[in-house]
Amino acid sequence: MIFGIFAALAEFERELISERTKAALTAARARGRKGGAKFSLTKAQVRLAQSAMGQKETVISELCKELGITKPTLYRYLAPNGALRDYGKRVLTNSAVKRYQAVLKVILCRKKGDANNKFATKSRETLEPFVD
Repeated sequence: MIFGIFAALAEFERELISERTKAALTAARARGRKGGAKFSLTKAQVRLAQSAMGQKETVISELCKELGITKPTLYRYLAPNGALRDYGKRVLTNSAVKRYQAVLKVILCRKKGDANNKFATKSRETLEPFVD
């Protein structure tokens, strides 16, 4: 019976830690902080690689050497025929910003239902200017 009580307390504490971590990450993003690795290629490099891969005489290993990346990285951005893949599209468009705003909208909708929570109210005030 004691173990059951401890297990319930541990599960509750784990949920609290998870919720606080997610809220802190959201607040950090609202302040302009971003998580994750940076893109290996800039917009200009993606365009250069795209035009080079569209030509049949391009040597992929030389292109990768010129860009300072590996072949798997290049193929993450572009298909062998030079067409953009999702990763390359994310560099060229601001879809990351759009996805971020969609996440903020979801978070704000959840927080609006929790009006008594001081953190929810404060974070809602912080996040609302970043949503369309």
